[in-house]
Amino acid sequence: MTAKLGRADLHIHTLASDGTSGIVEIRCAQHPWTHGYIAVFDHPYFDVTDAAGKFTIDSIPPGTYTAMVWQDGMDKPETHRVQIAAGGSATLDLSAGAQVSSARSTTIAAKSSAR
Repeated sequence: MTAKLGRADLHIHTLASDGTSGIVEIRCAQHPWTHGYIAVFDHPYFDVTDAAGKFTIDSIPPGTYTAMVWQDGMDKPETHRVQIAAGGSATLDLSAGAQVSSARSTTIAAKSSAR
């Protein structure tokens, strides 16, 4: 899809989507090296990594979830299952077989609140 922003033509391409959420790439038609990404979610549970490659998502209800990890250069997000107990936390190690280049020692922790 192409759109206009002022005088600039933008190319908009959905990289990954399940119909309600996904990754959208926006690229300038005149300057293809300038681009950005928009992550669209149908829930409030997301974060970006800190300088050490880690992040924490708080207040997730207890349950089993699919964590999706994506970075520039990947065709689609990498998926991982994680289970969170009531009042507990879970750590997901992304180092085994990860496509994510900075994931060698990256973990994510999700803390659930007892509800």
